[in-house]
Amino acid sequence: MSYKVLTAFSPKMLGDGASVSFKVVSIDEVKGEPKGVGHEGAAQLLSQILGREVQVDRAPVTLTKGDRGYIVLANRRLNPGEELSAEELHSAVTVYYFEVS
Repeated sequence: MSYKVLTAFSPKMLGDGASVSFKVVSIDEVKGEPKGVGHEGAAQLLSQILGREVQVDRAPVTLTKGDRGYIVLANRRLNPGEELSAEELHSAVTVYYFEVS
């Protein structure tokens, strides 16, 4: 099973008849393929979390029944190029696990 990693969510992402549930999880649980990363700062943040380079990809994301993944939201605006320590990273983001049904 593959997981999507997002940096934003909008109800417009849901396909016809789909609904979504969320729960807050630890940053340590994040895994999967980044989708719809719209800004360089978000790509840098995900690169640091996932431990691999993430590119900006502004392609639209549609979530359909059976999709699962994580939404990583920064709790504050990060400065361009700002790197966070592991401790700072844990307090700088909130992570939501989602399932689409």
